[in-house]
Amino acid sequence: MSLKEDTCPKCSSTEIYTNNKCNPRGERGQIVISGWKWMWIDLYICMQCGFFEEYVNEKDFDEKAKAKIKEIWKRV
Repeated sequence: MSLKEDTCPKCSSTEIYTNNKCNPRGERGQIVISGWKWMWIDLYICMQCGFFEEYVNEKDFDEKAKAKIKEIWKRV
């Protein structure tokens, strides 16, 4: 269960809102992979309890971005 699936895992509310169809803006709205590559972040928030989740925008999470992350970032 996740906010992205329209149900809050904390309170089971279905009153979920997202910015994924809005124009992206601001530093909080992106992840920098390298000096020339970044990905926009989609936010999902439960209007009942305030719980929120972040996901990389699907159009930005392509094979090129994944390869760059694997090259630069450390695996947990």
